Amino acid sequence: MNILVIDDEPDIVSELCGYFKRRGHKVTGAEGVEEAFYALAGDAKFDMVLADMRMPMGSGEDVLRVCMRVLNPCPALILMTGLADDEDVKRAKSYGAMTVFRKPLVRRQLDEALQLTEQHLKLRSSGIKDGVTRSSAFYASAA
Repeated sequence: MNILVIDDEPDIVSELCGYFKRRGHKVTGAEGVEEAFYALAGDAKFDMVLADMRMPMGSGEDVLRVCMRVLNPCPALILMTGLADDEDVKRAKSYGAMTVFRKPLVRRQLDEALQLTEQHLKLRSSGIKDGVTRSSAFYASAA
């Protein structure tokens, strides 16, 4: 799998990238939304985007919206947070996040992210558009 990891904390980016690389995945780390947008605009086709929900210069939801609008096929979108409340999590899922993990992340959550991405890729290859449901709440917020 090709994975994009986004967080404003370099140590978290490094730790997560190392975890996925040790499992044989290709991983790109981005320390914030701006770096993430550059990575997404490049030639790489990501299977999973794992992004922090809250960062100083943007949010994981900003990344999610760009992915949903621009990328075809859309990667599996997974958010992580140490600060969001239940309403934030509910909103992120309505916009297209497959799940939202609470920080600090544990190995089980990272393995679950890989499993969700595998399911997403299978759905996508079976002809289901992007492997995700694009909700009306997303389109209402994107307008």
